[in-house]
Amino acid sequence: MTLDDTIGALAHLPDDAQVTISIRKADLVKALEQRAGGPAVLTTTQAAKGLGYTAERWRRWAVDGVVDGAYQDAAEGPWHLPRVSCEAHIARLAETGAKRARRSSTVVPIALRSVPRGPWKGKAGSSDRAATRAQTP
Repeated sequence: MTLDDTIGALAHLPDDAQVTISIRKADLVKALEQRAGGPAVLTTTQAAKGLGYTAERWRRWAVDGVVDGAYQDAAEGPWHLPRVSCEAHIARLAETGAKRARRSSTVVPIALRSVPRGPWKGKAGSSDRAATRAQTP
């Protein structure tokens, strides 16, 4: 019987029923992690696979202190990243990206631009752009 089957069976019992269940610790931890969306603490490789970006990028964010609560067991050991902090960092990145997209979507009409864009084609022999522009009707 799997943990999901056990939970389904428990749903049919009265709320005041007392139940004793035997389950291996590893199976319980695995089932709880799956229900929670993954382990509570991730390595940089797990964060890369589950949340995107590269393991090296997650390591650099941990070193820079961007991921709150990230720690190492030893000076050169692997980084341990709280999943909640990783998800919060991804949300901040998404918000920053949305702000940038809103800023870059502002388009200035060509008529309002003060400086002409593109290659300039003036009269032959004239090197003074303003003088040539003033002569053109």
